[in-house]
Amino acid sequence: MALALGEIDHQADQPSLEASVPLKAFEEYGVDNPYDRIIKAAKELPSRVILIEEANGGFTALSWAPEVRYVPAEESDLGYSYVRVVFNEKLRPWITNLREHFAVIPLRELLEMPSVLSARLYEVIWHAWMSGRRAEFELDIKELKFALGLLEFDQRGRVVKERYRSWRDFSKQLEASLKLIRERGSLAATFSGLNPLGGRKFTKVRFVVEVIKPIPHLGLSPTFTVEPRKRSNRLGEQEERLRMKLEEMGFKGSLERLLKSHPIAEIEAAISLTQGKDVDNPAAYMRSLLTSGAARSEVERTATEQVHREASEKRKEKSREESVADAEWEKYRHEVADQVLADEGLTEEQVEMLVIEAIPKPARKGLDRAHPTYRAYRPGVIFERYPARVPDAALDIEVFKKRFLSGDRT
Repeated sequence: MALALGEIDHQADQPSLEASVPLKAFEEYGVDNPYDRIIKAAKELPSRVILIEEANGGFTALSWAPEVRYVPAEESDLGYSYVRVVFNEKLRPWITNLREHFAVIPLRELLEMPSVLSARLYEVIWHAWMSGRRAEFELDIKELKFALGLLEFDQRGRVVKERYRSWRDFSKQLEASLKLIRERGSLAATFSGLNPLGGRKFTKVRFVVEVIKPIPHLGLSPTFTVEPRKRSNRLGEQEERLRMKLEEMGFKGSLERLLKSHPIAEIEAAISLTQGKDVDNPAAYMRSLLTSGAARSEVERTATEQVHREASEKRKEKSREESVADAEWEKYRHEVADQVLADEGLTEEQVEMLVIEAIPKPARKGLDRAHPTYRAYRPGVIFERYPARVPDAALDIEVFKKRFLSGDRT
């Protein structure tokens, strides 16, 4: 499905919801048996649904694709075998706005997931993770099961089929899938069951996500990971600091119960927002920030700003590196030009005549050999006259970067 969504022209005003995915695309992403994978996808994709929630608490369940067709090469109008996917027209408003999310999924990792459940869970985690803006998030168990294909509803919204009803069985499936995701994906996640309203039955799942492999297109590097025992100690220290801060503001409730409803980051954000506020009851104000979603918004805002800052720094660093590379390349081009002149026995006066002729007449006035315009034109004029003596690195900066900036001066 991810490959098909990637074929949609999201830049068009009214993009077609038909996508043709060549069989070779599966091979390019490392799928050993693309034909078998296509048959499996063709059987499953029409039955896969997306749940669209409504403001009044209702929802609509729509199938992703009513038609999936495999066309072999001998019958193909495109000259090669491909899969034709026709997405549900009713999903147009959502599909045409999914480019940002689906474009960033590492398709090779998604396609290499050994089970349907692990692939679907990876998609769910990736989207909820929001390109690193939400390292911790909570999902309703029913919605999660629905997204994983473990829950089915009838037209009236009643559950007609549910796999792994008990938390014990469901958590085993999550653990097994997350193990596969850790082995093959760029992200790793841990999870825990929650019941914000109290009681023994879990109604939500909290995920904590880490980057374990570099994700170049997002500019993200692996986060610091620790052994489970050390992680427990670290969380214990965080909870103790939280407990002290909450006591200072007069909080009398249970920190453990608070942690079941809200991630540590949100609680810390609520405490930070409360500090310095002139309110009669800081603890109550802090709770209101949590229940209203204001603390969550603050966490997401801070995370977004951090991502933007890091991206900005990376762009600045890349710009500095490119500036250095440009200067080095220009220096190298002049060195090559000087060598060509020496080999050909030309004088600088002869070169000057060639350069002046190459420069447009309006720009010739006041030119001398030290003028920036003259210096810029000089190597190119010499290279054009003696192309056989010019190495590729003097003509193409990318070749120069790969060969010379890596230390290869041959």
